[in-house]
Amino acid sequence: MMKYLSALAACLVLAAGVSRAAPNWDLVWSDEFDKPGSPDPAKWRIQVGPSMVNDELEYYSDRPANLKVADGNLYIIALKENFGGRSYTSGRLDTETKAWWTYGRIEIKAKLPQGKGSWPAFWTLGHECDKHEGWPNCGEIDIAEYAGKNPNVVNTTMHMKDINYKLGNNPHGSKTLSDVGANFHVYALEWYKDRLDIYFDSTKVLTFKDAGKGFGSWPYFNPQYVILNEALGGGYAGPVDNAMFPTQWVIDYVRVYKEGAPTPLLRPMDRGPRARNLLKLDDETLFAVNGRLVRPKSAGPFPVIEAGSRK
Repeated sequence: MMKYLSALAACLVLAAGVSRAAPNWDLVWSDEFDKPGSPDPAKWRIQVGPSMVNDELEYYSDRPANLKVADGNLYIIALKENFGGRSYTSGRLDTETKAWWTYGRIEIKAKLPQGKGSWPAFWTLGHECDKHEGWPNCGEIDIAEYAGKNPNVVNTTMHMKDINYKLGNNPHGSKTLSDVGANFHVYALEWYKDRLDIYFDSTKVLTFKDAGKGFGSWPYFNPQYVILNEALGGGYAGPVDNAMFPTQWVIDYVRVYKEGAPTPLLRPMDRGPRARNLLKLDDETLFAVNGRLVRPKSAGPFPVIEAGSRK
């Protein structure tokens, strides 16, 4: 039986995890992981190669040993093995070349892997970040990340040009969940024009507001894409306990909602050089309106997103 739920059904309490999706949120994108095999290539890009950031130790593989869909779930599996010049393998996938969004609710329902040195993260990054402002200027939202060295404590934070971990001034939120590895929980971002709200199940754990100081402290008017990965080691996760392997991150679904407004769906958007101009939406762009795919001419009024200037 397909697990795909309508936006209304998603408002109900889900087994072992609570979604806050309200009736006025339209479900515009999701992966329910109902088709066994590899992650859906129409929705996900899989990263292959050694991690080159944060002093991490893993090699990201697209093999079923590290990434697979089975039993209605996505499994990201970390292994202790010599592969690609590294001593560990894991999985990482994102929507960077598939889909991205500005404003709305982005959520995951998952069981987190356990063990010292494990670092699973559900996060977003500014679309085409490397081509434009680069990190952290493009904006990063760590909806939920978990360092296994601190059992049961799930964290959230943000990074941008003037507010980030290197400057030591990034906002933090956390919650202790005693069954974080045994049971499913819902981790969600609710993204508005003036603030970011992070929820773990039905509890709000962090609000970050636009202070009106410009792009350096609020890049969140531009699109972001979703990333899922389990890193190993590095400064955040600490030394790796080899006794923990294999670890397994079990993901029931990933969903994106919009608040009743047309939004680009599964089609690249032309942002132009450094996104300095208004983003124009052409007649070939598909939109989701109340669960129905339409084109702008039949969608009626639709928003033009102002990218703003950069300094």
